[in-house]
Amino acid sequence: MTIQETWHRIRQAEFLKNVWMLLTGSVIARVISIASVPILTRIYVPEDFAVLALFTSVLAILAVLSTFRFQLAIVTADTHEDAKNLMALCFWLSLGMVVISLSVAIVWGNDIALALGDGEFHQWIYLLICTTFLSAISVTLEHWFTRNKMFKVNSVGAVINATSVAA
Repeated sequence: MTIQETWHRIRQAEFLKNVWMLLTGSVIARVISIASVPILTRIYVPEDFAVLALFTSVLAILAVLSTFRFQLAIVTADTHEDAKNLMALCFWLSLGMVVISLSVAIVWGNDIALALGDGEFHQWIYLLICTTFLSAISVTLEHWFTRNKMFKVNSVGAVINATSVAA
């Protein structure tokens, strides 16, 4: 077998095409993120980045809690019906988390902001709740697309996510 034949077989392999698709999307997303840093540091002051860091750290915790990580089981579910049920479960859990978070924010929003060390954070709590829901749905869909081998959608999603964070 010649090098050209080997190269042709590698390029035709479905697995490698999928890996390439995910790799391309991830690299483009990282380049966008890195390229946006010099621009963002000229627009925003360090205190704004502190609020962003607090926002994203609380978001990371709430996003995990909102689906109880059931989205991970979507990829390995035995049947397509089980995967659809897991997706529905993640959606309803996320919606339940919105209701609980909204209730807590209405009652103790200012106290939570003070406990987090930033009294002004209370103005971001409602956006945090919406972002948590969208993040949970996004991660759930990402696992659904992975299960269905829709890697191009995942790659485009990664680029859109990086662009929206940079914007």
